[in-house]
Parts: sequence; structure tokens; C-alpha cells
Amino acid sequence: MNKTINVNMIVLGREFRGFTQNELATEIDVYQGALSKMESGFAEVTEEILNKIATKLNLPLPFFYQSGNIYPLGSNFYRKNKDVPKKVLVQIEAELNVRRMQVQKLLDAAEIDKDKIKHLEVDGDKYMTASQIAIAIRECFNIPRGPIENMTKIIEDVGIIVIHCDFGTRKFSGSRVITEKGNYIIFVNANMPGDRLRFTLAHEFGHIIMHNIPSEKMEEEADEFASEFLMPTLDVRSQLSRLTFAKLGLLKKHWKVSMAALIMRATQLRTITEVQRGHLWTNMGRRGYRIEEPIELNIMQEKPTLIKEIIDLHYGELGYVPQQLIELLAMNEEEYLKWYTDQKPTLKLIRVR
Repeated sequence: MNKTINVNMIVLGREFRGFTQNELATEIDVYQGALSKMESGFAEVTEEILNKIATKLNLPLPFFYQSGNIYPLGSNFYRKNKDVPKKVLVQIEAELNVRRMQVQKLLDAAEIDKDKIKHLEVDGDKYMTASQIAIAIRECFNIPRGPIENMTKIIEDVGIIVIHCDFGTRKFSGSRVITEKGNYIIFVNANMPGDRLRFTLAHEFGHIIMHNIPSEKMEEEADEFASEFLMPTLDVRSQLSRLTFAKLGLLKKHWKVSMAALIMRATQLRTITEVQRGHLWTNMGRRGYRIEEPIELNIMQEKPTLIKEIIDLHYGELGYVPQQLIELLAMNEEEYLKWYTDQKPTLKLIRVR
């Protein structure tokens, strides 16, 4: 373990637990100015103060000795509602940084092929639109025509790690991050219905493929990519004609997307008029389906497996026991049990010579 306190980890731990600087200072009985200087590296963090911070934040002492930096995600790197409070976003971003650091440590011993991920730019020489890129990616990965059976598996098969998170709000859908070694992670809200979770995964997958550099239209392009990837024009167009409310439910079960996504797709493909679109949305609103679609039409959540395989690699070939893994990841036992359980190994071990 590093013997020097990393003040970045004090900031990260505080934000991860949802404390403002003033709130934490009050809890550990110091002035905010003193804590501010500690977090900025201008004042010493004594052993007594660090113990108070660790106890209040329910984090083990090794957490604060980790090397590493906090990376801002920025609004271009997550899907959320416009009215998510800033304090909530700060806490979510902190959790994603914590989890990114943990995954980075786990990947030190796991071999994941990153070369399967394709990067294609919108307005490039060959693929002009996000829809065309989605078509090309389906062809590249040899995905059969029609609905995608398991969106999570497609993403994990190209080496992207998918992690479900409980963000405490349904207004934040998901985000993608990249580790310092270049591995992509997609975090999705575990509280979303299965259909919306699939669309969020496709949306973030589109970002990874198309948007190495943020652009003004990147959100619209990612939505376009997700729509074409999950509901290919060639297969879905004829099914979206004469669209009725009853038909929406049948199509939802077939394509494993939300009724709202089907209405939007029909609008994009001009298989319904503006009047028909208005009637469908009104019907959705009257029944409360714009907030929560009917339970009987629920799509099962897909479960990621890659992170579980990585964990079990440590148990199996590397010979870790749970307590050692908890120490490696610098986390407490409660969160370890909540985040990382029931794993099965298939990954290869990196042999260090």
C-alpha cells in the first residue's frame, strides 16, 4: 500500500458519500477552511483527522492511500433528465470514479481483447450517418436480422464491461468511461426497466463507436444509432405501418424496446402521421405509460457477466479469498458483497515474467 495520503481520495470519498465540504467538516469537527486546505494539499492530514474522515465516510483507511486521479465525466458522457440536482450528479460521478478505479485494479490480471471495438466517425468517407454506422456494425459482428436477443452480450463480447448501478434515482440512465489502460466500461441504472436499459446500452455503445471527440449532435446521433441498431429499418418499417396502441404492446415484446421507442421509430421512418403520433402519445399519457409502461409488458433485464468472470478469475486462478479482494479494491465488506458476488470464471490469466 502507498504510504502517502492521496488528498484526491479524500475529495472522492466525500463526494461518493454525498457530503459537501462544509457538511463533512462539521461532522469531523474542523473548520471548512481547514478541510479545504487538506483537500488541496496545503495542510497536513493528521492520523486523527484521517481516522475521523474514514469513520464518517464508512471507508477503509487504504482507500485514502490509493494512487490515482478523479476524472470529470462532463455532460457529454452520460444520459440523464435535465432536472437531476447537481449534488446528485456529483455523487453519481464520484461513484463511477470509485468503480472505475476498482475495475482498473481487477484488469491488471485479466486479459480482455480491446481490438474488437470498431471506431467509425459520422460524416466520414464511407459511413455518413449514425444509422449507416449501426448497419455496418451489425454486419461486422454478424448479427442476424430482426430483434437483438441480448444487447448486453453483444457489448461484452467486444470487450466492453457492463455494470449495473443503483444510483438512487431513475433520472440518470447511464454513462460510459474509459480506464487509464483504455478499457471501456458502461454503467447503467439498475432501476430502469429492461427495455429502456437495452436502449441505454445501445446509446452508449454508439457513443463508444462514433464519438472519440464530443460534438454538438452526439446525443441525437447516439439515439439514431441505438434506434437503427435495435430496430433496423429494413426489418421494422413494414411492422410500424397502421400502428395502433394494441399493436404497440405486441411489437414491444417482439423487439424488446419500449412503446415510446417504437412511437419515436415510427415517427423517424414516417410510417405514421403527426396526427397518429399525437393520438398515440395522448393515449400513453392518459394511461400513465409515459412514466411507467404496463407491468405485463415488462422486458426482463439482461444481466452482465464479464465483471463477474473477472472477479472469479481472482478467486480461481489467482487464489484470492474475499477479504483479500476487499483489501485490493480498498472498499468495505458491505459494498463488496452488494457489488461483486456470484461469479464464474472464463478469462485468461496474465502471467508476469
